[in-house]
Amino acid sequence: MKGLISILSLFLIFSFTSLHAEVDGYKDLKFGMTSPQVKEIMERVCNKINMVKGAIVGEKCYKLMGKKRMLVAYIPNVLEEIDVKLQSNVLAPVPKPTWKSLITGVHKKYEYYNEGRIGKTMVRAYEGGQIMTIKDESQGMAILSYLNKERAEDVLISLGLKKIDDSEF
Repeated sequence: MKGLISILSLFLIFSFTSLHAEVDGYKDLKFGMTSPQVKEIMERVCNKINMVKGAIVGEKCYKLMGKKRMLVAYIPNVLEEIDVKLQSNVLAPVPKPTWKSLITGVHKKYEYYNEGRIGKTMVRAYEGGQIMTIKDESQGMAILSYLNKERAEDVLISLGLKKIDDSEF
C-alpha cells in the first residue's frame, strides 16, 4: 500500500509539473508589460532608446558576456519578445568565439528543445521554444531571443521546429 501511495504521489507531482520552465521575460522586462512600462525600464538600463512601431530599441543596455548589448522589445499590444543582439557594430560579424560562448552558456542554463536551419540561418530553441539563439551566417548576425509562450509556439510552427506528439501516429 505504501508503494502504491508513493507511485500515485509521484504521478500527481509530474502531471502538474511542466517539462519546461516558464520563461517570464528577460531581467527587469517581463512579458505582458505595456509599452510605457517597458520604456521606463529601458530608459533606465540603456544608454539610448528609440521608439518604433510595435517595438522599442535600446542601445548599450544589459551586459551579456561582458558587453552592454542592443535590446529590441517587441510590443504589439504588450511585451511578447525580447531580442538581445550580439553585434556591437552592425557591419561587423559576431566573432565565432562569441557565438560559441553564447551557445555553451545557454545550453548549460536552459533545457534544449530543437534546432533547425533555414538557408544560412541557424536556430536553436530551448525551454519549449521560449528561448532561441539565432545566427544568420550570411550577415554575421547573432541574437538571443526570449519569447512569451504564445509567440514561441507560433515561431516554432512557422520555422518547422515544433515537435509532434508521436502518440498521434
